[in-house]
Amino acid sequence: MAKKPLSELIKPLARYYKSEEINFRPKADQSGADEFLDKIASHFPDAKISYLDGIKIEYADWWFNLRSSNTEDLLRLNIEANTPELLEEKKKFLSVLINQ
Repeated sequence: MAKKPLSELIKPLARYYKSEEINFRPKADQSGADEFLDKIASHFPDAKISYLDGIKIEYADWWFNLRSSNTEDLLRLNIEANTPELLEEKKKFLSVLINQ
């Protein structure tokens, strides 16, 4: 039996496509984290929304989490989607939205 890394062994089981953590430097007008997260949430009125750790927006075929870093002046974004195409589409959309 060939030795393989765990990541290689579980690859066939993966059902979702995920981004690496994407970091954004907050702009001066994003300094109020709660207000900024509420502004982002307002773009997703039909989503399931959780404020447990930053903001998590969920749909049936994709979701994202956006939160302030505990150690740096950064916003951290993680995204998962059912297809690589949907992941890229949402990554582009959210990057534009966050950088406005």
